[in-house]
Amino acid sequence: MEEETSELNEAEQESSNGKLPYAMLIVLVLLILALLTLINNVINEFSEKAKLKADRTPTAAFTEQVQERKFAHKPEKDRFNDIKTGTTEIMTLGIKPLECYNGKTKAEMYELRKKYVKTSMFYSDSYEPNEEVFGRIVDGKNWWGLKALVCNMPNEDNTRGDSALSRFINTPDLLVQAYFPFSMNYDERFKEYCDGEFTRSIPKSLTYDPSDNTITAKYIMSPFVYQNRINYFGKKNIRYPMILSGLNARDFGYEYVKITNLNNITMLNEHNAAEEVYKFKDFIHLGSSCGYKGGCNNISPRQTELEFNITSLPAEMNMKLWKNKPIFPQLDGDINFKIIFEQE
Repeated sequence: MEEETSELNEAEQESSNGKLPYAMLIVLVLLILALLTLINNVINEFSEKAKLKADRTPTAAFTEQVQERKFAHKPEKDRFNDIKTGTTEIMTLGIKPLECYNGKTKAEMYELRKKYVKTSMFYSDSYEPNEEVFGRIVDGKNWWGLKALVCNMPNEDNTRGDSALSRFINTPDLLVQAYFPFSMNYDERFKEYCDGEFTRSIPKSLTYDPSDNTITAKYIMSPFVYQNRINYFGKKNIRYPMILSGLNARDFGYEYVKITNLNNITMLNEHNAAEEVYKFKDFIHLGSSCGYKGGCNNISPRQTELEFNITSLPAEMNMKLWKNKPIFPQLDGDINFKIIFEQE
């Protein structure tokens, strides 16, 4: 007992003299080593992050290379996105000449469509004509002629001359087409209508503005269409009606439409695309309305929700287009389309 007390007193004396026991010294050394290791890891991690940040910071040379490659060849599927994000200037889109489709096979029509789409802002490497739109074209048949579709002459072939649908098929960027959806018998009383250029419904210009993602089609129009009256599908004494076709829009997947603004235009029917979102249903099929033996390739159906009247000039219609039906019609369109009618 005296020895233990003596040893304890000796240890206390050593501690009081500032000396640490051997075990405590080992623990202290281990703590210092652990602290040094932690500090070293933090320094290494900081260095790696700094190096990574430096590697990701574009150099002047790299930035210049990106600018050089900005409009270089990319997969064609990106053409619309490149246009939409790559420029702020208004682009002029081509309006292609009309042609006669009479006698062409379905395969020939598909190749013709692909030829024109190749110059379109919506071209993609994988493009194929939409079967729901073009799949019912019949080989070797004639097509409604544009001249006869406006005003047909007695005892004349209604399929003569340029095909009416070449206004749409040959100009794919014209996503939505406005036209007169009826054919009149030629009469001198209607000479202004029958012989007028405005009834051909071919835009005088077609442009795309990336700043608001809008394609604009401008047409020359005559006051004749609201100064005169016509009977149309049970509606008596109304202004000359027009209709919208979304054949091109549907082909590129823009199936839904909502008209957002009307100026000097009224919709013809109570249920219409200015009131709610509607789906384009356009397709080409073999019909008998042309009066040609065996029928003609023609567009259907007549969508009454897309019919309208011009009440004065100039007139304007704005619309939003979507690939999928929007939850709310207030949502931005995938692309916008504007139609302007100007007086001759």
